[in-house]
Amino acid sequence: MAIYDKNCPNNVPLKASSLHPQLTLSKLVPRIGEFENAPRVMEFKNEQGEVTLTNYMVSSHYDDRLHLRDHQARMTRRLERAEAREELKLRYQTDKKEAKCPSFDAKNRFRTLSMTFRFRRAHVCVAVRDPLMRKLAWHVLAFEREKAMAELRLKLKEERAHWYRAPENRRLSYRVWVEQQALKGDKAAISQLRGWAYQAKRDERTAYLSDTVIECAVSDDIAPVELKGYTHHIHRDGVILYKKEGVTQMIDRGETIEMARPFENEGDNMVAGLRLAEQKSGEKRVFSGPREYVEKACSLVRDLNEMGETSLTLTDSLQQKRVCEMRPQDKPAPISFDSPNLTP
Repeated sequence: MAIYDKNCPNNVPLKASSLHPQLTLSKLVPRIGEFENAPRVMEFKNEQGEVTLTNYMVSSHYDDRLHLRDHQARMTRRLERAEAREELKLRYQTDKKEAKCPSFDAKNRFRTLSMTFRFRRAHVCVAVRDPLMRKLAWHVLAFEREKAMAELRLKLKEERAHWYRAPENRRLSYRVWVEQQALKGDKAAISQLRGWAYQAKRDERTAYLSDTVIECAVSDDIAPVELKGYTHHIHRDGVILYKKEGVTQMIDRGETIEMARPFENEGDNMVAGLRLAEQKSGEKRVFSGPREYVEKACSLVRDLNEMGETSLTLTDSLQQKRVCEMRPQDKPAPISFDSPNLTP
């Protein structure tokens, strides 16, 4: 048995037993099974001339028509929707600018009022000859002018408020405006409403945490469990999040229990997940995920059952058999690299 450099095949290979005495055929066969030759590497060239190295026979190239959906058609429609929504936003901005409050001819009304008092002041200059009486009349006109200007400002303010109170003149948000356009049969507005509805559904769903899962029965819901070191939070879709120091460590969806990093920190998350699974009905209790995770989980169930901390049984016959039969002496011994027979 030899070790080759995959990147540089021309390099001299290294004898495996020179690296470690356990890397020999007689030592490895009892541990991992009989030796099997690797499949022959073949080259496959598709219609675009792209070459792929594979160990398996390829009878035909990948055909996009085998998709349940046409990817090209989906991309075309996606671009069309994006362009239509950009145009919809531009139309909203245009309508928003055109829907400004009218001026109510305020400038001309102030100018007319000012001219009126200017003429009255000129009339006082001609009609009143006594300087003291003329000065008194000017003071009266100045007071009346300020009073008339204030009344006009209040009147304009009232007219603007009345205009804003009218439903047809109220400034609409983008969402309300789109809803009104959709009622008129606008295609882009209808598409935008569907997009918002789809986004709302996605926001209500809790994202998946991990592929290391304990599968339970359908709708096997339980109340939040008080676990030492964990806090729980119920999401709007009914999912229970178990957090430690503000970080989500487990998710209970009823039919599944997802655990992040199940075997870190001496397997705290895995033990907590088993505590949750123990509270459920037990109609279904199966480990699902990578092979290494399933093996370690079965070993942990056996250890906890032997210590009397839990009384878990798995509904999968193979996993339950592994729990019952697994013993410490049955576990494969790890390769020790500090062996005295290690050759330099």
